[in-house]
Amino acid sequence: MGFMKYKIHQMLSHETKQRLSPHVTSVLILMKSANSVAELRRLVQRQYGIDQPNLFDGWDIK
Repeated sequence: MGFMKYKIHQMLSHETKQRLSPHVTSVLILMKSANSVAELRRLVQRQYGIDQPNLFDGWDIK
């Protein structure tokens, strides 16, 4: 996989970044709390009432 010319965050407006910041912080806290991807999925499900089964597909996470 080659390097992307731009990072996705570079394409977001300042207002969008401000609006997403609390959500990103919340997800990062959940990530730090989880001991596995399965546990993170359970935490996301509990916090947001949704499951995102494709969120980590293709990631080599141990």
